[in-house]
Formats: sequence, C-alpha cells, structure tokens
Amino acid sequence: FKTNIQGYFDHERECLLGLRSRPPDLGEQAQGLATNPQGYYVITPFRTLNGINLFVNRGWIPKNAKSWDRSDGVITLNGVVSGSERKTMFSPNNVPSSGVLLWLEDKAILDASQSTNISEPIILIDAIRNDSLNLTYPLGRSNEIIEQQYVTPATHMVYAITWFSLSAAGFIMTYYNFRR
Repeated sequence: FKTNIQGYFDHERECLLGLRSRPPDLGEQAQGLATNPQGYYVITPFRTLNGINLFVNRGWIPKNAKSWDRSDGVITLNGVVSGSERKTMFSPNNVPSSGVLLWLEDKAILDASQSTNISEPIILIDAIRNDSLNLTYPLGRSNEIIEQQYVTPATHMVYAITWFSLSAAGFIMTYYNFRR
C-alpha cells in the first residue's frame, strides 16, 4: 500500500537495523562466494502533521558510514506501508539499548528509539527513493525493487532441484562407498 504523508522526522531517536546487504538496485551484486557490501537500514520516528506517530525505514547506509542526510522541517514522504518481522526459532534476541536491531520487532523498535508515546503495534513505512540520480545516504528503495518479488518461485525451484540433486549424488556415493 503506497502512501504520501507530510510531517517531520525525530532524528534524535533513530535506530539502525542490520547488518543487511546493499539493496539490489544500487550496483552490481556480488557473484559466487563474494559478499555484497554490508550496512544498516535507518529506522526513524516520524510525526505526521495531523499528529500520527509512526516509524520510517529511510533506507540503507554502509556499515562504516559516520554521517548521513537528516532532513529538517516538514517533508513529504513517499513510501509503502510494511510490517515488522516475525521471530523464528533461530532469531537472536535484539538488544535495543545498543541502538542496533538485528530484526524488526515492534517492542525493540520502541525501546531502541525510547518512544514512550507510541504503543504496539507500530506503523512502519518503507521510504521510496524519489530521484535515482540523487544518491545520498540513506538510500531508500526504488519503485522497481518495491514492486518486484525478491526471490521468485522459479528461483526456489532451481534451489530445490540443486539441493535434491546434491543429496541424491551424496547418497549414491555413500552407498557405493559402504558397499565395498
């Protein structure tokens, strides 16, 4: 769900989400065993002109970034309503006091930003990058990336066939090894 809202950021209470790889539309992706550049998503509280408090994923910054754009005053924000992530069995615990979250959890975002005037569930907006020529950090997602699926069903099928073939080959080699 796309939205345009006006309001202002509270940069004093922003937190980071990561480490995460660079968004796919920001240059060549690493191939083979190479890794993409790592960085963080900047999560910043936002207050609309009509008084609604929400959080905005403003975009990606490299992990060694010391400073990034912090717009002052009233701005118009283009974004997509998104949601928090669900904790899985292997998800580590967030430590909100560090200001860096490992995964998006409503309570951890509230604690990390020290936002006492907002209750769960929170509203989270992913900012859309308006101008692909103006690449200042944090880099929001482009329209093309937001509208596409990250991993297509065809890619999942290729992974399934690859791993099934590898396990079948391993089984056959093990069988012949112990048959001797």
